[in-house]
Amino acid sequence: MTEDIMSEHPIVAFFTWWNGAMRDPAELTPEGFARFFTEDGRLIVNGNLRATGWEAMATHYAAIAARCEEVAMVLPVEEGFATKERAFVHCRTHVIADGKQAAEEAMAYAIVEDGRMALLRVVSLSV
Repeated sequence: MTEDIMSEHPIVAFFTWWNGAMRDPAELTPEGFARFFTEDGRLIVNGNLRATGWEAMATHYAAIAARCEEVAMVLPVEEGFATKERAFVHCRTHVIADGKQAAEEAMAYAIVEDGRMALLRVVSLSV
């Protein structure tokens, strides 16, 4: 993806912020998530509803940050596209937890309303 497309892509913009916030969990606030998600935005991972709304997202991701020494979306993403109403990425995640490195490959799509995600659905697998 080109730099211009990446800056306008709602999932990539979120991942870019998220990478920094996961390094500094004090940034994982409801106000931070409000920049990227609608007030009732939902996060579904591998078919499981993980969070609905900014507070729940902050809590969910803070728990992940607490479990991991390092976690980051690999940017740029492998592939992606975005319209005003939908976005998609094929991406990878790098994790260090309990001193062990792991990696995931994921496909994610978003339903976008007024520039923010109303739904982010991720399907991932360990690689």
